[in-house]
Amino acid sequence: MSARNNPNPDDPFVWIMDNYFDTNSERTKDAVEDILFDGKVALSPWLKERGLTARDLTTEHAKDYFRDLKQEYKPSVQQEYGNRVEFVYSKFLSYNVEGIDINPFEKVKDNHNILEENHPEQPPIYDKKVIQDILSKLHPCYFAMTLTMVKTTRRVGGTVNLDLCDCHIDHPAADWDLDKHVRDYPDHIYYGPKPEEGKEFRGEVRDSSAKTVTHTIIPLDDELKDVLIWWIMMRRGDNVEGPLFTKPTPREEGLRVTDGEYRWRLKQVADELGYRYDWHDPGNIKPHYWRHWTTSIMRDRVKKSIVDYFRGDKGNTGDGYDHYTPEKRQKWIDNIPKFLDQEQIENSTDG
Repeated sequence: MSARNNPNPDDPFVWIMDNYFDTNSERTKDAVEDILFDGKVALSPWLKERGLTARDLTTEHAKDYFRDLKQEYKPSVQQEYGNRVEFVYSKFLSYNVEGIDINPFEKVKDNHNILEENHPEQPPIYDKKVIQDILSKLHPCYFAMTLTMVKTTRRVGGTVNLDLCDCHIDHPAADWDLDKHVRDYPDHIYYGPKPEEGKEFRGEVRDSSAKTVTHTIIPLDDELKDVLIWWIMMRRGDNVEGPLFTKPTPREEGLRVTDGEYRWRLKQVADELGYRYDWHDPGNIKPHYWRHWTTSIMRDRVKKSIVDYFRGDKGNTGDGYDHYTPEKRQKWIDNIPKFLDQEQIENSTDG
């Protein structure tokens, strides 16, 4: 078996240059070499100064590295370095480099606002058919996760952390205990400020942060309600507690889907359908795209303050931000886009 297929290199950074970036353009190779070996805050010497290797890197080290980038470079360079090192670790994972099991840079970028914003070009608002095409290629678990993010405008970190108790579905089979915030609101889902990455919440150490400070209940329209029932019918794990979205394999029954697993599967589908371009292209379909797409659509249909309320964007809204009202619910239900035709929904919920 080739080293590419079974890598256990002494220096993963050198290995990735030889086994992945060898086929890239000279410009790309030079840029990556600078970021890994020769720049002012090049990652390899930065780690060596601290007695660390590529395999030792944790999310806390990644935070420190990003802070040093911020001290040294303007926002555009910070973002370039941050994106490149995140991409390098994603390749380590895809090639199964021994001793590297997580992408610390991805976790830090998704859950912490350390690097300064470069105000990149806004992604395009694709036609609804693009989302329908992507949904059609996803496993039911990732299908239900995607539709949940599209319908709620919430991030992947908060969505993978949802438990059954956060989901109040008005249905005879949905007889689990409910979180107090959603207990009195049938057909709503609750996104709260917990958990935090690396900390225990509801008896489980979580891999991702909710990344919000608000307590928000979001109404389920008929389409999302039916899809969640459809998913729960096949969900692996305890029927009345634990993660809403569990891994779709028997050997990992009942375990929570991670944001990294969702990202990887979405990337595969986006690649297959032609919605991944250059690695930093604003047109790439990735988890944050769902939040951007629905926010853009809904702000054309309802008041910005209503959209910001359901997004959980505290500090960007006017009076009445912290209050749920039936009027907000009805505006959301009346205007949220539909993606499935009624026959598909009926077929899915008939079992």
